[in-house]
Amino acid sequence: MELPTEFFTETSISTFGGATLAVFLIMIVGRRLFKLTSLFVPFIASILISFVIAGHDGQLADGFGWLLAGLNSLLLFCAVTGMNETVADAATPKPAGQKIQQGVQPTRWFQSMFNR
Repeated sequence: MELPTEFFTETSISTFGGATLAVFLIMIVGRRLFKLTSLFVPFIASILISFVIAGHDGQLADGFGWLLAGLNSLLLFCAVTGMNETVADAATPKPAGQKIQQGVQPTRWFQSMFNR
């Protein structure tokens, strides 16, 4: 079996995972190198990558292809910025005025397992 010699190929970046990784990398480089913390960086990157992939595949011949490329760019943006978790978290009711435990509950090391 031959080992891959490239990180990104036309086939890999055309997948959802590859396009999401490309937008994520652009966002991280923009934040680390250029101190661009705005959400416009991943938004513009999502639009560019989505429409370039659709244009390369010949999908922009009609209005439906443009609509799908636009929806794909929004999906990429939401996936990279974590908005899908934010929306799901916002839909979950929480008690008012109480702190919410994030992550795993703290472990009490010297407590009997029968005292729970």
